Amino acid sequence: VFSEGDVKREDVFVTSKLWNIFHRGEDVEAACDKTLNDLQLKYLDLYLIHWPVALQPGDNLFPMDKDGKFLMDSKTPPFSETWAAMEKLVESGKCKKYWTVQL
Repeated sequence: VFSEGDVKREDVFVTSKLWNIFHRGEDVEAACDKTLNDLQLKYLDLYLIHWPVALQPGDNLFPMDKDGKFLMDSKTPPFSETWAAMEKLVESGKCKKYWTVQL
């Protein structure tokens, strides 16, 4: 859409969310990069921490045990670690603002 010139990127406010399996500081940028690549964008206007609860990292977006209960990250990072990684995304220009959806 943007390449065709009908709509300018700066006229569209794009929001996305950091999913719960990517809360470790070292995973935040890669998760944002994947989102940017999937959406074919250079930056997000707003990047949200979906929930301030970390789930078990891996390929499954909804990690659950055999009883259907969510598997929490056994090395749950402090919220400040995820927050600091989000701040770096702003510094790098990958997103303009960040926040958390639910506290």
